[in-house]
Amino acid sequence: MPNRSLTVLIAALVAGSALPAQEAAEAALTRLRLQAPDTGEPSGRVGAALGDVDGDGIEDLVLGLNGGMAWQRGLAGAPERRFAALAPLPGAGDLSSPRVTASCEHAGQPHLVDVDGDGFLDLVAADAVQAAANLGFSLLLPDCIAWFRGGPEGFGARQLLQVDGKDWKSETTLAGIMPFDLDGDGRLEYLLEYDGSYPRRLAVLDPDSGKVAELDGVRGHGPVAVDWDGDGRIDLFTLHDGAVRLHRAAADGAGFTAPEPLEELRADDQSAWLAALDWDGDGRSDLLLAETVWQSVAPGAQPLDLEQEQRLDAARAVLRTIEAELEQLNRSRPQRADREAMARRAARREELEQWAAGPRAVVAELRQQASDALIRKAPRPHLTVLLRSRD
Repeated sequence: MPNRSLTVLIAALVAGSALPAQEAAEAALTRLRLQAPDTGEPSGRVGAALGDVDGDGIEDLVLGLNGGMAWQRGLAGAPERRFAALAPLPGAGDLSSPRVTASCEHAGQPHLVDVDGDGFLDLVAADAVQAAANLGFSLLLPDCIAWFRGGPEGFGARQLLQVDGKDWKSETTLAGIMPFDLDGDGRLEYLLEYDGSYPRRLAVLDPDSGKVAELDGVRGHGPVAVDWDGDGRIDLFTLHDGAVRLHRAAADGAGFTAPEPLEELRADDQSAWLAALDWDGDGRSDLLLAETVWQSVAPGAQPLDLEQEQRLDAARAVLRTIEAELEQLNRSRPQRADREAMARRAARREELEQWAAGPRAVVAELRQQASDALIRKAPRPHLTVLLRSRD
C-alpha cells in the first residue's frame, strides 16, 4: 500500500509570494496560482525544477512550458520558500531562452543536474532537431536530448547529448526524458518516455554504451525515477488513467512491483508531468505534479460569493423600480403648452438617471466578474507538491 503519511500542498507562485507553511497536525489543501513563462504557446505540458542556479546557496525554481524556460530566483529571510518575479534565466536574453525546439510539443520540461561534473548545475530537456526543407517548411528529425552548460555567469549555448562522439538521436519520438543515476555509480543514465502509445512505453539510455533498454511491465506518462522508500533502489512514479502510480523496485533487483496508486493526487495524463525534489528541506524527496488546468484569463476573477450575489440582486431590484418609473415617464407626455409639467418631467428623469448610475455600475461590475469566472478561461499551469509528513 502507498505511504499514507503524506500531506498535499497545492502551491502557486506569484512574484514575491510565500508558500503557506505545512500544517503539522492535518493535511491541508490550499489552491493558489502559478506564474509561468510566456512562450506564446497556450497549451502543452508544464514542467518545473528546483536547484541553486545562481550559486547563492538558495534554491531557485526553473519553469518550462512548450519549449520556453524562465526562472524565479529563491529569496532568503523566510522559513518557507519564497521566489522573486519571473525573469530570464542567467545567461539568456529573454523569457523564452534557453529554448529547445518549440515545434516539439513535449519539449522544454526542465531538469537541473551536473551533466559534466564541473560542480555547476546544467539544464537538460528533451528536444527535437529541425532542418529547413526546400519545400518551404521545417522537417522534424529524430528526437534528442539538449543541455545547457551551467557556470558562474549562467547557462551557455544549447548542446546535444553525445554518444561515441556523435549527437544521440532517438529512433522513436520522445514525449519526455529524465536524467538519473540508475545504479549509483555516479554516472547519469536517461529515462526515456516514448510518444505514440497509451500508456506510453519507457526505456533507459546508457550514454556510455549508447544502449537503450525498454522497461518491461512499466508504462505511463510523465515518469520520474527516485529512491522513494530509501532502500537504495530506484523506484518509478508514472501517470495513468488520471492516477499517480508508484512502481517500487523489486527486492531481488529484477524489475518493479505492481503499481500502487497514490489516492492523494489525480491529474490529466496528457497535460501533467512529475518531478522529484526536496521541497521542504527535510532531506527526503517530495513529489511535484505540474499540470495545465483551465482558469479565468481575467486577473483576480472569481465566482460570485453569497454577499456579492445579494448585492447583485439588490442592485437589480433598485434598477427595476427606477426603470419602471422611467418607462412610465416616457409614456406620459404632457402637452407642449404645459411647460411647467414638461420641466417637472425632465427634472424627474434626470433625478432617476442619477439614482440609477450607482446600481447600474454594481450590476455591470458583478456581471463582468461572473462572466470572467465562468466564460473567459484559458489553460494555465499549476504546481502540486506532495510533501511527506515528518512523523
